Amino acid sequence: MALAVVLRGIADMDQRIVELGCTATAECGQYASVPGTKCPLNVCCSQYGFCGTTSEFCDPAQKCQSGCGQPSKPSSEGKTASQRIIGYYESWAGTRPCDQWDPTMISANQITHLNFAFALIDDSNHIVPATSGDTAQYRQAMSLKESNPDLKIFISVGGWAFNDPGPSQKRFSIMASSSANRATFISSTLQFMRTYGFDGIDIDWEYPVDDLRGGVPADKANLVSLVQEFRAAISSSGTAYGLTITTPSSYYYLRHFDVAEIAKWIDWFNHMTYDLHGVWDKDSKFLGPYINSHSNLTEIDISMNLFWRNNVPASKISMGLGFYGRSFQLANSACTKPGCPFTGPAKAGACTGAAGILSYSEIQAAIGGNGVNKKRAGTVQWDKTAAVKYAYWGDQWISYDDTDTFQQKLDYANNLGLGGMLIWAIDQDDGDYSAMDAISGVAGKDNIKLSIKRDGDTPLKPVQPLKDVCTTTKCSANPKCPAGKLAIAVQSGADKLSASCKKGQSQLVCCPSDNMPQSCRWAGTAPNCEILGQWYDISLKCETYRLMWSSGDGEEELARDKYGGGDMCTKGKKALCCLTPIGSGDALKQCKWFGTAPGCGDDALCADPGM
Repeated sequence: MALAVVLRGIADMDQRIVELGCTATAECGQYASVPGTKCPLNVCCSQYGFCGTTSEFCDPAQKCQSGCGQPSKPSSEGKTASQRIIGYYESWAGTRPCDQWDPTMISANQITHLNFAFALIDDSNHIVPATSGDTAQYRQAMSLKESNPDLKIFISVGGWAFNDPGPSQKRFSIMASSSANRATFISSTLQFMRTYGFDGIDIDWEYPVDDLRGGVPADKANLVSLVQEFRAAISSSGTAYGLTITTPSSYYYLRHFDVAEIAKWIDWFNHMTYDLHGVWDKDSKFLGPYINSHSNLTEIDISMNLFWRNNVPASKISMGLGFYGRSFQLANSACTKPGCPFTGPAKAGACTGAAGILSYSEIQAAIGGNGVNKKRAGTVQWDKTAAVKYAYWGDQWISYDDTDTFQQKLDYANNLGLGGMLIWAIDQDDGDYSAMDAISGVAGKDNIKLSIKRDGDTPLKPVQPLKDVCTTTKCSANPKCPAGKLAIAVQSGADKLSASCKKGQSQLVCCPSDNMPQSCRWAGTAPNCEILGQWYDISLKCETYRLMWSSGDGEEELARDKYGGGDMCTKGKKALCCLTPIGSGDALKQCKWFGTAPGCGDDALCADPGM
């Protein structure tokens, strides 16, 4: 209501200016610089030329000029939203001081899609891994398909921080600004997906057009061109790669997305229906320093209306769920309901380390458990209208979702016929997978998690030396690994020892998905990459036998190349050195179980400390 009052006051003032004969113009309608201009996303143009979605703007009785009234909502009696469950994985989850995750910990059977966040765009408009360690995580992610062969894994490019002030802020705009730049990005992304085994790309541009986020006015049309050209390239590639776009829930940012046109070319929108409120509200003259839930369903419904105003099919929308909460420090610990004032962010969590936010795992620790422990450190309230939980202890306050509110949101999504749900982020769950189990429960999926095989299960398959099972593809403009193998490196050489491929061609080094190296590196530094072979020349050759104080079985040389993922060698070639898989050779034969049932007490320790 405060927002509506302020805007109405501004509108009244604008009308008075027009009456006085001043040159001020409105956003839309008869007083716009071009009379009759309509609002973005077909929202309502008020009597005084302001764009909005509430009754003050949309009521014909109040002389709404265009886009008046509320759109009709889609409906469904099925469980459409339960059929696509997308989990985002944060590539930096392994760097946290606690609650660390890597892709192998993901419960692959409880999701249909995994979005790896994030890849970036370099200054030559190519997609690139965010860090040098990400390629190893890509391989870990691909290994999840052994547990769930139907799992689709997308690479998500961009993210909020990518458009923060700095050298990368304008890279989306630059990449999308010309057909040549777009073609470079699209071509590099197709090759990137072929190389690492991704099934699709999720474009997370936060946000086009907005100048504070590095945007320019041309971004809106250029984004449409990008997805249109990307779809054409996918159709010509021979592989049915997925193409999705991440969208904001607020009209302020979403107005710069031509959702009606974009919908024609993408598979679906990943709609971020969280972060609706946070400490940033303090600086808003329309909202102010008052606590509110960051995933309020009543506000989510308003956001969804923006799609219905533009005839976007419900099947092309995945609605967001948060495995985290937004937190505040209360101005008065006795005032704990939404609308009470806050002074700033609540304390940072021990693991996530950012004030004003706690992971699901940290929330459960703060309130005293996930429901099993009835003695809670904090008081929990369920706002059934907003479909959120909020908790408070001392002067700390947080809103979040759990089994009850996940159920409410999934019911809402199913009633609309939405195509799926997305989770940010699955690595913020607790060690018992409580949040993921809650999603699986309300979605009607089995609670199946990855586990170590033991007892009478099928024994582990011994891995083989890489040189016996890894292969190199032929030179091609679009090289692909054969079925059952994943790329571990791109090289320009036609084979290990001969000259480079022709211009525009490359080849892949491919290893079986169940026999992947622990890690790989290109040994040798340009321009002089000659591999001399002296025992002391460690930096220029593979460590075939690792030094006595090192761990692991050693490295195998799988390829040589003049470029080797970087600058060209003028002398010699770089060597692709890959660390052999754990358990290579006869190592697995040495494994044994220690401990005697049923007690399995202290005697369940390895007899040899080295085991």
